[in-house]
Amino acid sequence: MAGLTRLVIMCLEKYRAGPLRQQLAGGDGWGTPRYSAVQRGTIGECHSAFAGRPAVACRGMLKAMTRLPKASFAAQAPARAARIAGFTLVELMIVVAAIGVLAALAVQGVDRYIGSAYTAEAKSTVGAIGKAVHLAAMRRHQQNPAVKGHGLCKSSYHVPKHIARVRKRKYQPSSAPGKDYQRGDRNRGWPCLRFQVQQPQAYQYRYKRGRAPSATKLPKQKIKGGYAWTAYARGDRDGDKKYSWFVLEGVAMKGGEVRITTALAEVDPGE
Repeated sequence: MAGLTRLVIMCLEKYRAGPLRQQLAGGDGWGTPRYSAVQRGTIGECHSAFAGRPAVACRGMLKAMTRLPKASFAAQAPARAARIAGFTLVELMIVVAAIGVLAALAVQGVDRYIGSAYTAEAKSTVGAIGKAVHLAAMRRHQQNPAVKGHGLCKSSYHVPKHIARVRKRKYQPSSAPGKDYQRGDRNRGWPCLRFQVQQPQAYQYRYKRGRAPSATKLPKQKIKGGYAWTAYARGDRDGDKKYSWFVLEGVAMKGGEVRITTALAEVDPGE
C-alpha cells in the first residue's frame, strides 16, 4: 500500500509540474474525463517513467487525476507554493547567527588595523623629533662654534595643548603664527628644532630638555658628561583617561654630539 501511495504521489507531481497537465488541459484548464491521443501518449510516459508499472495502473491513476475537482488543485497549489518559497525559523536563526559572527570578526579586524596605524604614527613622529634634535644641536654648534655645552634647544610646548583634543579623535595642528608647532623661537621649542606636523595627529607630542615624565614609569638612565633630552607621544585612543606613551630618550654631549640612550619605549600602547 505504501508503494502504491508513493506511485500515486509521483504521478500527481508529474501531472501538476510537467507538460502532462498542460497537454491534458481543456477549455476550463483542468482536463476532461475521456482519453485522447495525447492522454494515451502520456500513459506510455507514466509507464516508462516508473520502471515497468502496469499500464493499466497508470491509466487508472490518470483517469482519477483528470476527474479530480478543481477545488482540490486550487486549494493545494497556494499552500505548496508557500512551503517551497518560505524559510523555516531554524534557517533564519542560523543566518542571523552567521551574520553576527562575521560582524564581530570584522569589527575586531578593523579595530586592530586602526590601532596598528595609530601606533605606527606615534613611532614615526617621535623618531622624526629625535632626528630633529640631533640636527638642531649640530646646526647650533656650526653657527656658533664658540658655544660650550650641549647645544640643545629649550623644551617645546605640548601639541595639542590639552590631551582632551586627541581623546578618541584626531587633532589638526594650526599653521598660524604662535600656534602649535609655530610656538617658540630660534632657541626654544619647535621653531628651534625646525619641526612640525601638518597632517591630523592622534597623539599629543612634546620635546623636552631633560628626562622623561615620571608618569611613564620608565627607569632612569645614568648620564655622565652630557645633558638628557626626551621626545614622547601621549595618547588616549579609547577615551578612558589611561594614557599610552611612546618615549625616545637621548643625551647631548659637548660639541653638538647627540646620542640616543635607549630604544623607543612603549607604555600601554593599546590605550
